[in-house]
Parts: sequence; structure tokens; C-alpha cells
Amino acid sequence: MTTSKQPVPSRVRQIVGETITTTTQSKSGKMVSEIAESTPIHPMDEFTNNEPHAMVGVEGSLTKNLGNFESLRVQVSITLPSRSDNESVRATFNNAAAMVDEFINIEIQKATGQMPR
Repeated sequence: MTTSKQPVPSRVRQIVGETITTTTQSKSGKMVSEIAESTPIHPMDEFTNNEPHAMVGVEGSLTKNLGNFESLRVQVSITLPSRSDNESVRATFNNAAAMVDEFINIEIQKATGQMPR
């Protein structure tokens, strides 16, 4: 009796990225408030266990002078999964960088009460 081995399918896993947004407000050089939020990003791509992948991270921040010795600092960090080839990494980086810019602007607008109508 001979037995043949059936190929075992690779497990499929979904890699999750993350967005971290920190908003800090200070007055006369002293921090008066800080809000940090972490949001998972569930990408559409799924990777097999034996498939190479990369994690691409982009971080940005902006400090805005509010007058009267007050300032507002917003920092956003995004980490996204990517396939490991150069083209995919570059596309993921560009996507993450655009998201960082967008989220910084949204947080500044929310904190200063200047949300678009």
C-alpha cells in the first residue's frame, strides 16, 4: 500500500497596519493636554506564511502657534503592510505619506475649530 502526500495549503494571514495620532496642546511652554489615538488598519491584501512582506512606516508632525503663548502639536504615525518588491513598497509609502498629511490637517482643523463645511 502506497500513500501519497497531499499538498498542505499555506495558511493565509491578514497583516494589520496601524495609525497613531497624538495631539498635544501647550500654553506658556507647559503641556495642558495630550490626546493619543491608535486605530488598526485592515488592508485588503492577504499574505501566505511563506510570502515575503514588509512593513512600511511614515511619521509626520506639525506644530501650530495659536497665539497668546499657546501652541498645538499634532503627530501622526502610520504603519502599513506591503509586499516586499520595490514597486509595492514605494506605492505603500506614497499611500501612507498621503494619509499622514491628510490626518495631520484634519486634526489641526478639529483642534482649531476650522473644520471644512
